[in-house]
Amino acid sequence: MMLVGSTLQSNTIPGLLQQVGLETIESNSALLRGDVIGPRGKLFAGSNMDALYVAAPVYLPDEFAICETEAGPTVTCWVVPISHDEAHFVIQEGWSRFEDRLVELNPDLVDVMRPSSLFSS
Repeated sequence: MMLVGSTLQSNTIPGLLQQVGLETIESNSALLRGDVIGPRGKLFAGSNMDALYVAAPVYLPDEFAICETEAGPTVTCWVVPISHDEAHFVIQEGWSRFEDRLVELNPDLVDVMRPSSLFSS
């Protein structure tokens, strides 16, 4: 899933999610917390977001994170648009350090127009 601000007028989100889903199926490997997809170029007009970060859906109630089914649990991942600097921070410093930095800075992760200059490593 992806969460974005209500002011974003973009029809690219369904295609982005479909591409991520198809690539995940083709790789025969689940997305894991801390994975970075990209950078691959600008995701939204006027935004510096060009990659995706796989996170736990922390903006939603805890019950949303795992769906129990007869076939077993399904874990929901939040695909967060991130910038080039943020993607490289994760790659160089690790996802745990990145998430610590998110807690420190408390950016609005649904705002695809947010600045990312504080994330350069």
